[in-house]
Amino acid sequence: MEKLNRYLALGLGVSVISIGGLIFSRLEKSQGALEKSIISIREEHKEHLKNSPFVQSLKMNKSERRAQGLPPDKYFEQMWELTMNPQTGRTEPEKLYQVREELLKNISKRSPGDAPNNPWIERGPNDIGGRTRAIMFDPNDTSDRRVYAGGVSGGLWVNNDITSVTSQWSRVQNVPGNLSVTSITVDPRNSNIWYVGTGEQYTGGNVVGNGVYRSIDGGTSWQALAIPPAGRDTFDFGSADLFLSGIFYVNDIIAWNNTTQNRTELFVGVGAHVYGDAENPRNWLGLQNAGLYRSIDGGNTWNRLESNNLKFDYFGNDFFIIPNDFEIGVDNTLWMGTIQISGVGINIGGRVFSSTNGATWIEAGASPLANSNRVELETSTTNPNKIYALTEGSGASPVHIYKTTNKFNSVTETNIPNDADNGIPANDFTRGQAFYDLMIEADPTNDNILYVGGIDIFRSSNSGNSWSQISKWSNNNSLFSLPISLVHADQHAMVFRPGNSNQAIFGNDGGVYYANSLSTAQNTNTVGARNNNYNVTQYVKASIGPDGSGDTSGIFTAGAQDNGTQAFRNTIPGINSSEELSDGDGFYTFVDKDGDYMIATFAYNTIYRFNLPWDGLGRAQLAHTFLANEVSGDFVNQMGYDSDANFLLANASIGTNYRVKTIDVANNPS
Repeated sequence: MEKLNRYLALGLGVSVISIGGLIFSRLEKSQGALEKSIISIREEHKEHLKNSPFVQSLKMNKSERRAQGLPPDKYFEQMWELTMNPQTGRTEPEKLYQVREELLKNISKRSPGDAPNNPWIERGPNDIGGRTRAIMFDPNDTSDRRVYAGGVSGGLWVNNDITSVTSQWSRVQNVPGNLSVTSITVDPRNSNIWYVGTGEQYTGGNVVGNGVYRSIDGGTSWQALAIPPAGRDTFDFGSADLFLSGIFYVNDIIAWNNTTQNRTELFVGVGAHVYGDAENPRNWLGLQNAGLYRSIDGGNTWNRLESNNLKFDYFGNDFFIIPNDFEIGVDNTLWMGTIQISGVGINIGGRVFSSTNGATWIEAGASPLANSNRVELETSTTNPNKIYALTEGSGASPVHIYKTTNKFNSVTETNIPNDADNGIPANDFTRGQAFYDLMIEADPTNDNILYVGGIDIFRSSNSGNSWSQISKWSNNNSLFSLPISLVHADQHAMVFRPGNSNQAIFGNDGGVYYANSLSTAQNTNTVGARNNNYNVTQYVKASIGPDGSGDTSGIFTAGAQDNGTQAFRNTIPGINSSEELSDGDGFYTFVDKDGDYMIATFAYNTIYRFNLPWDGLGRAQLAHTFLANEVSGDFVNQMGYDSDANFLLANASIGTNYRVKTIDVANNPS
């Protein structure tokens, strides 16, 4: 028996060794396969980057991009390359909402700082806004002071007294804080029913939305509405084009009172975009689903209007005109302007349609408008025949203003304003960005008083025959002497205060602004920012450190898209306001841990140094020292700072000439 046990033990030992060896062998093979797989994916990724659709555009400067009609979004293009799926060669934005829902289901796997005993604490700044396209006075507020605004970078916000410079914004719940809100409308038969549209087509399709949200309690709570995409599901067209299905961009939304049927009808302009794929084919985001959608039951069910005059053929497939803007005439006629998207050879932009029953849309006699792409309409509130159209030019003229007095049976072209900024062409007050910043509104009590916005805001009192400039985006380039309001650049929206057309709110890349006297705005400072706690700024990088040797309070810096680099010192616990360190776009920023220097950056290798402790003077006051000022590296350029050695290392590559620039921060560039 003892001998048998010894044999059994020996046999078991050999078996264990054999099994262990087998497991080790399999693990070794598995590890080897994994390493080969990683190497293979790296090679795929390398090839995808080589074939990136942005290889050429990332090399272009701003003027070259404008000449090609490209949006100023190098940061998006750079992030596209950095965040693509290394195996598929694309970013897969159609999965954005799905990923968000999965994250919400897995609360335990969220990022550091979300645990109850280690929360993130907001520090600010609380006085800087961000890109805003949707603004509205609360129709249920009898004082006409409460305003709602949608941030392109996320969320719906409310301000209870827009007339007060000290008023604060707060975010409305149930609309996701990172969801792009770009349009808003109210049911004309029930002022407690509101709708918002999400997603932004205008910046190269970079900002994907999630359709439409509805409130039935005056904006307090919101629910997402399901809009089933009309048209085909995702399909390949040969090897050159991939058409992805979904509702990704709502260009505009409007609620209309169908008095004949005694009901409210809802219209949504669903947009689309084509973006490159590093692997090829091109990816068309929602093109087969784009078009004019209609609901006659409050958004519960939808159908796309597919009449022949709204249809166009592309590669033998049926697609539909893309709405850009809806307006309602004083006679209750519905009006629609359209927009082109890049990549579609057929001109579907520049068109104007109207409807008197919501079901049938008729193209106007003067449509398509000459040399036009994106169309922004403005109807008169007193004359049903008088309508304006501000359009993005598709030919030699970058922007047009058309006027009709016979419902677009014919049009005349009016004069356009000439910006006092000598860096803005006389024939283009949008500075090559009519695809992006394009706003027109008429005084609701006098349709001869007209407002348009591009980089700045202009006012005409004679239907566009002559213009006065009422805002300036900076004090540079001949603007300093103008006695008008300093208002952030890139105008997107304007809404008059109910009952007082001499007052209005504006939405632009700097947030929300309020004008208390439009009639005197051409020679007085009457337009002011209303951005307290309107936290929709698109920040890129941030830093923290001592404000001078021995300081323990700290100074914070943060670089933001189109809102410069902000700094705040003498901070107290909680949210603080900021001061501008540098203007334009703000990216990488550093605070020396010894409290000697603070660094801010602009595009590429434009790098500023500021001495600490900081005296509150920024680049605009020439308080900076250039550490570098050259076009090398990337638009949002990678760099790192060694506080011990006081050396800044920056990517300084040009094309395939790869190099790193070493900057002696204490003694300027080396």
